[in-house]
Amino acid sequence: MKTKLLITLVITLFLNVFDSKAQCVTKDVNMLFCISESYLDKTISYINNNDLDAVQTLIDIGACSFIAPYITVYVESSSWTGTVEIRPKGATSTVWTVREAIDCK
Repeated sequence: MKTKLLITLVITLFLNVFDSKAQCVTKDVNMLFCISESYLDKTISYINNNDLDAVQTLIDIGACSFIAPYITVYVESSSWTGTVEIRPKGATSTVWTVREAIDCK
């Protein structure tokens, strides 16, 4: 019973931290974003395997790029793996990045 309560509390806190449509700002670091969660997952896997040629290929084909610093974005969705779907203010399309790439107040 305590485990279920703890899990419910953690889920509630997680959802509040990553509230959909939360206004955030991109950090001043070289972080990647990708046009889909699938491409971001592949990129993370390639980085973990130190296959930087594969990462460069995704950048070359336009599937991923680097986030500009200090851009106001909205969190559209997030996952348990630490990835977030963001939409720059004024834009209608979204991209995926890691939670560490943005600062939400």
